[in-house]
Amino acid sequence: MISGKVKLSAVASMIAPYPTLAKISKRAASAYFKPRLFRRLPRAWVGLVQKVLP
Repeated sequence: MISGKVKLSAVASMIAPYPTLAKISKRAASAYFKPRLFRRLPRAWVGLVQKVLP
């Protein structure tokens, strides 16, 4: 699914016929994006936003 340029929001909002299929697709998307989300720059940006916004 990810290689087909499907947005993460589309994967997260998908309603699968069986709960286990939904969990599998969400875990696959999470495993794919996790290294990108927890790099140094995104973490720094989130930290800055948390300091600025209450």
